[in-house]
Amino acid sequence: SAVAEIRGLQTFSRFLLPSSYEDLQAAVRQGPVIILIASQYLCSAIIIPTSGDPHHVPSPAVSLTGLHNLENCFTMI
Repeated sequence: SAVAEIRGLQTFSRFLLPSSYEDLQAAVRQGPVIILIASQYLCSAIIIPTSGDPHHVPSPAVSLTGLHNLENCFTMI
């Protein structure tokens, strides 16, 4: 397939694949990154520290509606 052919190129081995954890960790040299995961069913976060394993943080008190409100507040700034 075309995707396999592209992945065969040296600099495109991860073409259309998600970033590896090592790539994400290299991107957080200045401090941890927090990825919010939100749906109508649950909200949680994944914290990617500058070293070590990621941390999953369940957020049962956070709702999708609350996150949308927070997003709207940030877009007004």
